[in-house]
Amino acid sequence: METSGKNLITKKALVESLKSLMKEKNFSSITVSDITNGCGLSRLTFYYHFQDKYDLLNWMCQLEVVEPFEKGVTLSNWDEKFFEALTFMKKNQYYYSKILTNNDSELQHYIFKVTADILKRGLNELGKGVVIPATDNNFIAFFFADGVIGALNRWANSGMKETPKYVASQMKNLVEDSKALILSRYLGNN
Repeated sequence: METSGKNLITKKALVESLKSLMKEKNFSSITVSDITNGCGLSRLTFYYHFQDKYDLLNWMCQLEVVEPFEKGVTLSNWDEKFFEALTFMKKNQYYYSKILTNNDSELQHYIFKVTADILKRGLNELGKGVVIPATDNNFIAFFFADGVIGALNRWANSGMKETPKYVASQMKNLVEDSKALILSRYLGNN
């Protein structure tokens, strides 16, 4: 992802226009013309940088949430990185609440993928002598990833009333408690 120069300035202008529009309208009602009119750029310029408004939205989420989360995330600090991402989304809830409640959101797909990947790695590193069959590993990881998406959806639908610290803490507690159950199940089977 390009993060410097004139192209970045243009892309960020388009993002700011989209954010401004999302204060007033649902994403589905926003057109490319609305976005370009909001920042004084042409539709040709928009299409030089993005395929459509969904591509712009994905780029924005990638830049603001995904890249900061991925930078330095490990199995031991995922909850801190998750808290940082939640804090950013709450600070910008006027558009992230709309993004999170959109079932086709690229951000939701990304959160699912990253959560499942982290959990799969974590399940593989639970402890010595613990072997979890790949099909079980995938099922458990996907189950929790769906739970994270559902919890974020509920959080966004409720107006993000709970603090990011509370949501991140609850997620961490659920994962830690489940880890103990998973260990006891698979240690007993080996």
